[in-house]
Amino acid sequence: MKTNLQEFIGTLYHNQKVVELLFSSKPHPRFKDELFEADSQLTEDRFRRLLNFQIIQETNHKYFLDERVVDFLSDFLHTGEINTGAVGDILERIKRNLAYYSESLRGDYLQQVKRLLQRLRNTLLALIVRLRGKIDESYKSAQSYELKKMELGYCRQDIAMLNEGIEESKKLLETYKTLLAIDEEMNQLVINLKQSFLQNSTYLFDIQNQIVEYLHKIYQQDEFYKHIHRLKELKDKSAGLHYVSNISQVAHQLHALHLTQYERPKPYVSLHYLYEEEGIKVVKKLREKLHTAYTYTPPAKVVMNTTLGKTSVVEIDKDELFALFARNSRDLFDYLLHFDFSPQFANFDEVQRLNLFVEMVVEYGEQLQFTDHYATLDFTNQLQQNQTLTYQVVLPQ
Repeated sequence: MKTNLQEFIGTLYHNQKVVELLFSSKPHPRFKDELFEADSQLTEDRFRRLLNFQIIQETNHKYFLDERVVDFLSDFLHTGEINTGAVGDILERIKRNLAYYSESLRGDYLQQVKRLLQRLRNTLLALIVRLRGKIDESYKSAQSYELKKMELGYCRQDIAMLNEGIEESKKLLETYKTLLAIDEEMNQLVINLKQSFLQNSTYLFDIQNQIVEYLHKIYQQDEFYKHIHRLKELKDKSAGLHYVSNISQVAHQLHALHLTQYERPKPYVSLHYLYEEEGIKVVKKLREKLHTAYTYTPPAKVVMNTTLGKTSVVEIDKDELFALFARNSRDLFDYLLHFDFSPQFANFDEVQRLNLFVEMVVEYGEQLQFTDHYATLDFTNQLQQNQTLTYQVVLPQ
């Protein structure tokens, strides 16, 4: 039926109650009587015009909005929004049209499936583009650090829902693979859609990493703001801040090796020897002779004497240690910090445990869960200096 734009818009306007009812219940078709109950002004003539203009469709004596009208209204209502539910709606419509095609073998249902597959691909890509823009906008425009973290948290929920939508789409293609291979055009659409799934998963992974980076920056900025706020409070409470330093006195007491005229000794010993007990003693004597503040930190191993009088190196079994860690819910660094390494490693200090933490993060990274939370540790190093260490909370998967 040939019509013009004015007649089409006029039909939508005069039957807006029917359109509103069918759009709000688009997954479920309605009987004819329900449409007449929703609009008391609806007449048989107006109802036939809705059918003639293909604004509504009929199947098994039930009526629903044409897919093109649904797409138009959905796009108009959700312009610029991250409407992750659109993916689920498209999947339901694909299933419904495939079911109709299986019953009637009508070609128009097959054309609807082809159009919806193309729409699914375009919708996923558009949602990912909007999501990336929303993340940048949330980080740059939110008024406070708490709002930034809240907005980025919502974005992470959107990522999870989009990943779930991709997985559901893969299951649908696998379930209906026989019907979807009915002709060459349909087969090519399925191939293109599967390729887009791989690309979209990569994009979502990159966006997830961007969110983690932004959250880390927010944490650092929040800590810096707290320090500035504390300084301002101190300044307001006193007449002024005065800082006195004895840096000159301390500098005269230092005997830094790179500030003296001594030449650095050229060692002629094996590096493996320096890891043994005798080698450690030689390094300590050399440090005392040169008056240097350098402190040697041995690796995660210890030298033990056997009954034969020979030396052997006992190393930590990191595989067994990681297996023990994976059975609990504590974070990795806290677990290593309180783990009892005795008797072989009775003097295992915080610095050595930190080195072991870094080694295990590198080796077992794929089996760990890197959270957005950070913790601090106050400790005294071998030079009797107070230090504060900030580390990321890492949990087992």
